[in-house]
Parts: sequence; structure tokens; C-alpha cells
Amino acid sequence: MEMKPLIYSQIENDWTGYEVTLKDIVKSDCTYQHYLRYIGEDWDKPKRGPAIIVDSIEKGIKDLVLKYLKDCYGDRLELPKKGTLAGFIDVGLIGCIEDCLIDIAVLPDGGFAASAEAGKLPAWVMALAATKAHLLNKKRVFVIAVNRNNQKWLSFSISGDLSIVATEVLEDVKELSERVDGKSPHVGRESSCFSCGFKKKCVATKRKAPLPYSVKYLNATVSADLCTALDRYLVSLNERDSGRAKFCVHPSEFSVFQCDRRIAYGILGVDKKEKIGAHLRRIFDVGHICHDILQGSLKTSLGDACELEVPVDHERTKLKGHCDGVVTTPAVKTGIEIKSISRKGFDKLSSAKKDHQKQGTLYAVPLDVRRMNYLYINKDTGSIKEFVVPISKGLWHDLAARAESIIKETKNGSMPERITKEYLCRQCPYAWSCKPEIGSKV
Repeated sequence: MEMKPLIYSQIENDWTGYEVTLKDIVKSDCTYQHYLRYIGEDWDKPKRGPAIIVDSIEKGIKDLVLKYLKDCYGDRLELPKKGTLAGFIDVGLIGCIEDCLIDIAVLPDGGFAASAEAGKLPAWVMALAATKAHLLNKKRVFVIAVNRNNQKWLSFSISGDLSIVATEVLEDVKELSERVDGKSPHVGRESSCFSCGFKKKCVATKRKAPLPYSVKYLNATVSADLCTALDRYLVSLNERDSGRAKFCVHPSEFSVFQCDRRIAYGILGVDKKEKIGAHLRRIFDVGHICHDILQGSLKTSLGDACELEVPVDHERTKLKGHCDGVVTTPAVKTGIEIKSISRKGFDKLSSAKKDHQKQGTLYAVPLDVRRMNYLYINKDTGSIKEFVVPISKGLWHDLAARAESIIKETKNGSMPERITKEYLCRQCPYAWSCKPEIGSKV
């Protein structure tokens, strides 16, 4: 059974697409298009699965960064009540720190790269943030721009006369509100026709596009302070207990790292001193978001036939972990392994990666699974690649033999040979105990 079609079908069936946000209004100047969306008019072509996934990833990233802000700034972060305009337009407020509004913009890889190179934000991001600040009577804005593709980020400070562009945006809000109330004629903007999803339903009189929002009165500059503070917070999470099981072999670690000594420390329950950098932490966290999106769709589609986060506990090899999913049908029992990946890595994929096949095999045999479906999700585009791989008993034998050899050595009171390679040792959470002799202290 292929999972990719099921995921797309379920996501598309669940999508409504009738909510209107302030971001929608700022990015598209045709208020008639937003009116048709609000009243629930059928789209010419429903939004496709990958695009819906991208929206879900963006929402997940915003929620994630908001969590970082809450944990980092505590009571200093003022959380406004959920704001709406005209009773139905979601403003998308994030929070404030003292006299500054905090906003989050999730950008595609190309858009983020352009902003980073030029040191400025897209006009729509500036107009949206300025309007939010104006609504809350804030004079300054900090925008955290996040690369959806690779989770790099930059923070920008926006200052200037926020009221000018905000007044222009709120005029468009007023026009939409009056149209909903039946007080305004059906007028559209011809500049939005090309990308409009309601061409077949449109009866609006077309007018030329208005002048762009007056972001020239705003000044946006890169300001590292906010991201630097959040990076320090993310690094500080290494001091917290991860909650992962001890005295065992973790398949996700065993399949990647070839240092038997590292695995032995895990079997012995030696404390980890993690060295996860802030950027890598964000990559991991967004990976969890992608997992949740695909797992939720599979569970909704397959119901009781799909079990998520299936525990693995294999006594002989001390394997402990959780398989992303297991789908059971009368014909076959299939394991699910989900991996999030950048656009560049996704484009190169022609088969499931070897390390991932090792990890999948370590889950599959203890669970009596006959094959694994490896699902790779492109974080930048929402596209999915699926590879169905039968379980190799030969690969399992090799992996199990390695684990049993390490276990036997620890029981005999010895340790596997130390592998001294700086690129492996520098990030190893057991380096404090192993004390490898490399160029500099780790």
C-alpha cells in the first residue's frame, strides 16, 4: 500500500480554504477575491496537497517560534488576545515586548536568501507588521524571518511612520467589510486575475491595481539581538534532561554513528552532555512538525489500521525506540518512517537513504513488519517522495550482530576501541567521559 496518495487525498479533503487573514489582504490587492473566499464560494481548482502542507508547516513554525519566545522572555512577552478585524479577518498577532511588536515571517528558501543578501524584508512583510503594530499602538517592530527550507533565521527592526502604510491596508480591510455587508459594489483588481482561484465565479468589474503600499516610509534593518537571545535559549536546552530512555540502544543513533564506543556509553547509561546547536535544534523541531502533519493525515485516513509511534523494545539487542507508524492490513504489515528534508536533498533522492533503511530495519524486525515505507517531505514545497523497501534479513543480522558484540563487551567490563575523529568527537554527548585526544578540547 502506498501512503503518499492517501496523505494527499486526506489533506485535500480536510482543507476548507475559506478563512481570510490580514496577510491574505496584504499579499493580494483584490478584495473581491477575499469576499468570494469568505462567503464559501467553490474554488475553480481546490488547493493541492503540497501547497496545503506548506501552509501547515508555516503555521507550525510560527507556533514553534512563539513557544521559543514564551520560554525565553517569560512574562516580558505580552500575548495579545486573538485579534480580528471586521469580525472575521484574523490579524495573526504574535506578541509584544515592552513598546515593540514581535512578528514572525516564514519565507521560502529563495525569498529568505534574497532578504538575507539585501538586508531587507519583502514589502508585504513590512506592510503586514506595520499594520499589526499600528493596531496595538506600538511604534517599533521586530520581525523574525525564518527560512522554511532550512530553518536559518534573521531578525529585523522596522521603524518609521507605521501609520501611513497601516492606514492604506485598513482601507482595503474596510472595502472588504463593506462588500460583505452589501454596501460596496463588486469591484476586483485585474492585477490579481492571473493567480485567482475564482476566475469562473468572478462577476466583478475589473479596475487597475492601486499603487503599492507606502513601505518607503518604513526603515527595516537587520538586528541580531532577538535571534541571538533566542539562540542562547536554544543552546541552554542542552542542560535539560531530554527524557530519552537510558541503558539501551536507540535505533536513530545506532544507524547513523559508527562509533561503537558511543553506543556502549548509551548501554551503560552514562549521562549525556548534549551539544546540539541552536540551528540544529530548530531543524529537529521542524522535523517533528512535519511528522505530525503526515502522521495525522495517515491516522485520519486509515483509522484503527494505522498505529502511530509504535514502541520497540528488543531485549536481546537492547533496542528501544518508536516507529513512526505501522499499518496493518489482512495482506501485509507495513512500517512507516518519515523524514523531513531540504529542497536540495529532496531533489537528489532516488531511493531511501542507507542510514534510514538501517533505522527502519531496526524497528521492523522486532515488530514483525515485512516492509518499510520511507516518506520524505520537502520542507520548502510540501512535496513527498515515497520508497517502499522490503525488509532485509541480512541487514538485520549485521546490525544485530554489531549490537550484541557491543553489549557483550560492556558485560565483560571493557569498552570498544576509541575512534578519534574530530568531526565525530566534537559533537559527541559522551566526549566528557571518553576524553578523546584530538586537536583541542571537546
